[in-house]
Amino acid sequence: FSTSNIDSEKEKEEKNKREKACTLFSVTPFRYFLGGNIVAGLPGNETFAIKIVDDLRAGSEEMEAMKIIRSLNPDQNNLIKIHECFQYKDYMCLVYEMLDESLEDFIGKRSFHPAHLCQIRAIAQQMLVALSGLESINVLHGDIKPDNIMFVDQITNPLKLKLIDFGLAVNPQELNVGTQMQINPFRAPEVILGLPLDVSVDMWSLAVVLATLYIGDVPFSYNSDYETIRGLVQLLGLPEDDLLHYGKFSYDFFTYEEESSQPGWRLNTPFEYSEATGEVVKGLNEIPDLDAMAEFHHDTFPLYEEDDHRAFLDLLRSMLAIDPRQRMTPSSALAHDFITMNHLSGERKASYAFIYTLWKNPQNKLQKQGQHVGLLVNIVGCFTQQRGTAQIITPLQIDKYKNTNKQTT
Repeated sequence: FSTSNIDSEKEKEEKNKREKACTLFSVTPFRYFLGGNIVAGLPGNETFAIKIVDDLRAGSEEMEAMKIIRSLNPDQNNLIKIHECFQYKDYMCLVYEMLDESLEDFIGKRSFHPAHLCQIRAIAQQMLVALSGLESINVLHGDIKPDNIMFVDQITNPLKLKLIDFGLAVNPQELNVGTQMQINPFRAPEVILGLPLDVSVDMWSLAVVLATLYIGDVPFSYNSDYETIRGLVQLLGLPEDDLLHYGKFSYDFFTYEEESSQPGWRLNTPFEYSEATGEVVKGLNEIPDLDAMAEFHHDTFPLYEEDDHRAFLDLLRSMLAIDPRQRMTPSSALAHDFITMNHLSGERKASYAFIYTLWKNPQNKLQKQGQHVGLLVNIVGCFTQQRGTAQIITPLQIDKYKNTNKQTT
């Protein structure tokens, strides 16, 4: 962390480099730069991503969170790596490793087409490792969503991802009941209802990210908490009575009918919610049927395994448990069949599970990156996405290309 008390020529030179780097960005109109906004010329002549925060306190808190996370190996735990932090005028500048595009950009470039389960598995496994690491040091990320998950380098390592943006990371013991965090539609029900919070809120958000990849769009609405609650009731059923009884905000969304022939909780109507909160419900989005999406995958992707979809939906529903006490933990999820692929065996595993995914323009990559051929040789089936359409690269095609590549090189 740099200070204004610079007493050596070397430190003064490094400060000048940093100030010159920040000046390149005309930082005044923006909150921060991240990812594609790069600076060359910092120590070591490497390229970095600089996040520029216009709130000194917020920037300092993020740096403190990153110091705690440094106890974990960033590469092994799929967490973004921070190099240093310095102040420029009234801005806090955090220097991170340079990454590729975000998962949100990836989804958008695919025109919100559902991802194949083998892609989802790779993403799920790495993010579960990240959450398991954070849980081990009692850190809650608090803002998991597709634009906070980034590919490291899609050319050299297409399946490698990292979790970024720890500006809201916190020890969950510091959170009060009723604390508002996360964004719709990734906000956990315990946040919305005003229940005690712990690291399981991150598992809910990750589950929504995985559902988004499976469906091709977010399962819940961005518009309001009411629509999120309505969606989860439609998808998963009513929350347990004790959750609604102790929830600080439960009566905004639910009513307990004592005089009914069957006393119990029910979901408020949009009108009742508006009366209670003053917030107008503009529209009610249709909630996707996960089982129907499995049929969609069957009709869309040539490579389909019913057992794998069954395993994925079981994992997803366990991660989406409304009661955080019953929600699957990261370590338990990593041992689930969908991640371990224990439910696949023999030829089924060989022909289906080990799929190498080429994210962008795979044919050109193979021509320019001969090393990719070696990665493909032992793969029986290869799923690719090109311009939003699915195709299978068969072993015969791989061998044919390998032989052609030998002749041309």
